[in-house]
Amino acid sequence: AYHKQLTQVALRAGEREEARPALCAPDSRAGREAAMLITNNFEAHATRLLRAENLQQRQQLVMEMRDSIEIVHTAEYGNFLRHLFPAFYQLLSEGTPQFSEGPEQKVRNMLLEVLNRLPNNETLRPHVPMMLSLCMKLLETDNEENAVICLRIIFDLHKNFRPTLEREVQPFLKFVERIYRGLPNTVALLFSDKESAASAGPGIPRTEQQHAAEQAQARVQQAQARHQQLVQATLQAQQQAQARAQQAQQCASIAQAQPTQAHQAQAQQAAQAARDLAASVEERGAEVRALRAELSRLERQLGEQLSDTAARAEEAEGARDAAVAALLEAEQGRA
Repeated sequence: AYHKQLTQVALRAGEREEARPALCAPDSRAGREAAMLITNNFEAHATRLLRAENLQQRQQLVMEMRDSIEIVHTAEYGNFLRHLFPAFYQLLSEGTPQFSEGPEQKVRNMLLEVLNRLPNNETLRPHVPMMLSLCMKLLETDNEENAVICLRIIFDLHKNFRPTLEREVQPFLKFVERIYRGLPNTVALLFSDKESAASAGPGIPRTEQQHAAEQAQARVQQAQARHQQLVQATLQAQQQAQARAQQAQQCASIAQAQPTQAHQAQAQQAAQAARDLAASVEERGAEVRALRAELSRLERQLGEQLSDTAARAEEAEGARDAAVAALLEAEQGRA
């Protein structure tokens, strides 16, 4: 099921990429006019971009570069990268990621679109490590729309500069693995209410088995607390019974030595109190034995539920690992 979903997502992404219009056709009038604004003047344009007085001015400058993107298919591509790529890198790496629509988000999005349209040839090779590190950083910190563009750039760089980027494959695979391991928690956050999402563990959804196991564990803890209280009460009753028995023996001894009517009555009362305490101790003992039996039953039930939960967690982990392996295989096949 995971593999099928991933395949559908990849197909939809490919369709969107094919349907996306070019940023600017080479023969468009707006493109030619914008190209004239920055041709042979890349350094000044980069300076203006970094020192723009406000976001509207910076947005206008980025739009001019986006509209003149056909320059990257000419001999000026090297100069374009030498002067403008450092400015792009500074703005994207030092700027603050935006999670709502606004001028700054538009600027960041257009800068990434320009980077995504750059030809992956030998002219770009000196800038590939910085571009890859920038996209990996934005992939974890920026919003979803910009992260999707970063993914496209990363895929293109790995596909076209594979020998140079062999050391960078593992960090990207670890990121993908972390995403898939956190997928259950993401689903819980998106499709459940806030309370259930907040109570869900990191990366593991709350299931009925886990909920039942937690309830059983709570019952076991309550039974253990009650058991401790009864044990203490039983000990106290035994101590009281022993004290009353000693008192009864003393009274009996006194009555035998001095068989007065008052002493005999006192001895009888003490003996009756001792018998009552013995009966109470026996009742408490029976209650303690019953609670011990209930505690043993609850512990067995908890163990069975925890074993079932662990088995289901292992199955889910196996499914996630299989999905990651399928994704990697699909990417290798695509490459």
